[in-house]
Amino acid sequence: MGGWQMKRLFTEKWSQYHLLKTCSGLSNHLPETLLYTENAFWSMLERDKKVIVKPCTGRLGYGVLQVSDAGDNRYDYHIENQHVTESGKEQIAYFLNNDYACKNKRCIVQQAIPLAKIDGCPFDIRVMVQRKRYGCPWEVTGKAVKVAMDGYIVTNASKMILPFEQAMTAASLSYVAEEIVDYVALSAARHLKRWKVNKLGLDIGIDDTGNVWIIEVNVRPSIGIFTFLEDKEIYKRMIHYNKR
Repeated sequence: MGGWQMKRLFTEKWSQYHLLKTCSGLSNHLPETLLYTENAFWSMLERDKKVIVKPCTGRLGYGVLQVSDAGDNRYDYHIENQHVTESGKEQIAYFLNNDYACKNKRCIVQQAIPLAKIDGCPFDIRVMVQRKRYGCPWEVTGKAVKVAMDGYIVTNASKMILPFEQAMTAASLSYVAEEIVDYVALSAARHLKRWKVNKLGLDIGIDDTGNVWIIEVNVRPSIGIFTFLEDKEIYKRMIHYNKR
């Protein structure tokens, strides 16, 4: 398999999910995910009342769509800060297949995780894992909590960046052990060993009961968010890690 083919395999969300699902230690930390079809979408929505749809490729949370069953044959969809209610399955099906363009690109439909919130806004954790070179052990080099802006369901538009402990206290989740988050991130990095990168950024979610979930693995992670933390040594450590 050529380099570009391997790169596409690794970065595509559907392929990533299948790779991670084969790791027994991660299976309970992965939201159920199916390749989008109308049948898969309606089946999961009927069961869970809320689902996430996202393109298989893409970064930074763009294109993430949440659809909810509002009852009485009404359906809400939420993308970025837009929140719309439609009547009837036909309207949602038309939106998905035409406006959202599921018929023109590979998408996944995913179990919606009830993310914990700070001041009414959902948050997730960017966990950076690095290794000095291929074959060396992975290490967690930093964590930063991204709190979504008011009205958004994803954290690519963040209104604040917080250190882990401060965020857990603000969310009344102080009982969530930092070691569990590190374990999940490091297990994923070790399992994705076929791709020879030395830096990964994992977006980790915590639900409102304290369970830890892998939302996404980024193979070209930005570390700019770490400049917003008061502890500037975290950012410096990441910059210099692979230079030692």
